[in-house]
Amino acid sequence: MPTNLAASDEVSAPVHRSGALTLVPALLVAALTLGVSVAAAYAPPATGDMAVAFPPWVDETEAAAAVHRAGGRLIGPTRLGNVIVVHADDPGFAARVGTQGALFTLAAEGIFCRLSPIPPELYR
Repeated sequence: MPTNLAASDEVSAPVHRSGALTLVPALLVAALTLGVSVAAAYAPPATGDMAVAFPPWVDETEAAAAVHRAGGRLIGPTRLGNVIVVHADDPGFAARVGTQGALFTLAAEGIFCRLSPIPPELYR
Protein backbone atom coordinates (compact mmCIF):
# COMPACT_ATOMS: atom_id res chain seq x y z
CA MET A 1 0.00 0.00 0.00
CA PRO A 2 1.53 3.35 -0.98
CA THR A 3 2.09 6.04 1.61
CA ASN A 4 1.78 9.71 1.02
CA LEU A 5 4.74 11.36 2.69
CA ALA A 6 5.34 14.93 1.86
CA ALA A 7 8.89 16.01 1.15
CA SER A 8 8.96 18.00 4.40
CA ASP A 9 7.94 15.05 6.58
CA GLU A 10 10.90 13.54 8.37
CA VAL A 11 11.12 10.10 9.77
CA SER A 12 13.25 10.09 12.89
CA ALA A 13 15.67 7.27 13.34
CA PRO A 14 15.76 5.45 16.66
CA VAL A 15 18.26 6.86 19.12
CA HIS A 16 21.02 4.40 19.96
CA ARG A 17 23.14 5.02 23.01
CA SER A 18 26.59 3.67 22.96
CA GLY A 19 29.37 3.27 25.42
CA ALA A 20 29.16 3.50 29.16
CA LEU A 21 25.83 5.37 29.24
CA THR A 22 23.96 2.19 28.44
CA LEU A 23 25.33 0.57 31.60
CA VAL A 24 24.46 3.38 34.02
CA PRO A 25 20.94 2.15 34.96
CA ALA A 26 22.19 -1.41 35.52
CA LEU A 27 25.14 -0.20 37.59
CA LEU A 28 22.84 1.95 39.75
CA VAL A 29 20.53 -0.99 40.41
CA ALA A 30 23.52 -3.22 41.25
CA ALA A 31 24.99 -0.62 43.63
CA LEU A 32 21.65 -0.12 45.36
CA THR A 33 21.16 -3.87 45.75
CA LEU A 34 24.66 -4.29 47.18
CA GLY A 35 24.13 -1.39 49.60
CA VAL A 36 20.85 -2.78 50.88
CA SER A 37 22.37 -6.25 51.28
CA VAL A 38 25.35 -4.96 53.26
CA ALA A 39 23.13 -2.77 55.42
CA ALA A 40 20.91 -5.75 56.22
CA ALA A 41 23.88 -8.00 56.98
CA TYR A 42 25.48 -5.49 59.33
CA ALA A 43 22.33 -4.15 61.01
CA PRO A 44 23.14 -3.62 64.69
CA PRO A 45 21.22 -5.39 67.44
CA ALA A 46 19.15 -3.27 69.83
CA THR A 47 21.17 -4.59 72.79
CA GLY A 48 24.25 -6.75 73.28
CA ASP A 49 27.56 -6.63 71.43
CA MET A 50 27.82 -4.15 68.56
CA ALA A 51 30.47 -2.23 66.67
CA VAL A 52 30.51 1.55 67.02
CA ALA A 53 32.15 3.67 64.31
CA PHE A 54 33.72 7.01 65.17
CA PRO A 55 35.28 9.61 62.87
CA PRO A 56 38.85 8.68 61.79
CA TRP A 57 40.41 11.41 63.95
CA VAL A 58 38.95 9.93 67.18
CA ASP A 59 41.44 7.58 68.85
CA GLU A 60 40.52 4.48 70.88
CA THR A 61 40.87 6.25 74.23
CA GLU A 62 38.41 8.99 73.23
CA ALA A 63 36.05 6.40 71.71
CA ALA A 64 36.15 4.29 74.89
CA ALA A 65 35.34 7.36 76.98
CA ALA A 66 32.39 8.23 74.71
CA VAL A 67 31.06 4.68 74.99
CA HIS A 68 31.40 4.80 78.78
CA ARG A 69 29.54 8.14 78.96
CA ALA A 70 26.75 6.66 76.81
CA GLY A 71 26.36 3.73 79.20
CA GLY A 72 28.12 1.04 77.19
CA ARG A 73 31.03 -1.23 78.04
CA LEU A 74 34.13 -1.61 75.85
CA ILE A 75 34.75 -5.14 74.55
CA GLY A 76 37.73 -4.55 72.24
CA PRO A 77 39.18 -3.10 69.02
CA THR A 78 38.44 -4.14 65.42
CA ARG A 79 40.54 -4.18 62.25
CA LEU A 80 39.60 -0.54 61.73
CA GLY A 81 41.10 1.97 64.14
CA ASN A 82 37.98 4.09 64.40
CA VAL A 83 35.59 1.18 65.06
CA ILE A 84 35.35 -0.56 68.44
CA VAL A 85 33.20 -3.38 69.77
CA VAL A 86 31.05 -2.54 72.78
CA HIS A 87 28.31 -4.10 74.87
CA ALA A 88 25.07 -2.24 75.54
CA ASP A 89 22.36 -3.39 77.92
CA ASP A 90 19.56 -1.08 76.75
CA PRO A 91 18.08 -0.13 73.36
CA GLY A 92 18.76 3.61 73.83
CA PHE A 93 22.53 3.16 73.71
CA ALA A 94 22.88 3.70 69.93
CA ALA A 95 21.18 7.10 70.16
CA ARG A 96 23.21 8.14 73.22
CA VAL A 97 26.56 7.13 71.72
CA GLY A 98 25.59 9.11 68.63
CA THR A 99 25.33 12.24 70.77
CA GLN A 100 28.83 11.44 72.10
CA GLY A 101 30.35 11.62 68.60
CA ALA A 102 29.79 8.16 67.10
CA LEU A 103 28.86 8.04 63.43
CA PHE A 104 26.81 4.83 63.51
CA THR A 105 26.52 1.36 65.03
CA LEU A 106 26.90 -1.99 63.23
CA ALA A 107 26.70 -5.68 63.96
CA ALA A 108 30.01 -6.85 65.47
CA GLU A 109 30.64 -9.37 62.69
CA GLY A 110 33.02 -9.81 59.76
CA ILE A 111 35.53 -6.99 59.54
CA PHE A 112 33.86 -5.37 62.53
CA CYS A 113 34.44 -8.24 64.97
CA ARG A 114 36.67 -7.94 68.05
CA LEU A 115 40.35 -8.65 67.45
CA SER A 116 41.88 -8.93 70.89
CA PRO A 117 41.22 -8.28 74.58
CA ILE A 118 40.92 -4.76 75.91
CA PRO A 119 44.28 -2.99 76.38
CA PRO A 120 44.86 -2.41 80.13
CA GLU A 121 45.03 1.38 79.75
CA LEU A 122 41.41 1.46 78.51
CA TYR A 123 39.86 -0.34 81.50
CA ARG A 124 37.39 1.83 83.35
